[in-house]
Amino acid sequence: MAGIVPPRPAQTAQEKANIKLVNAFCQNWNDPDQAVTMLAGDSSVRMSQDWPRITGPAEAVPTTLRASA
Repeated sequence: MAGIVPPRPAQTAQEKANIKLVNAFCQNWNDPDQAVTMLAGDSSVRMSQDWPRITGPAEAVPTTLRASA
């Protein structure tokens, strides 16, 4: 039965919450002060493979988010 794709399993509550958070973060990308409120204190962000990793909201706003907004 080639070509038959099985149905996708229903999303869990955690998956739905993660999707909601990612969508909100993307919508707020051009407002770094709002976007940073969605980062955990120990979160790690790397905008490109050759950029250094930054940790936490305090580092994210001045270095990464403001530079790319």
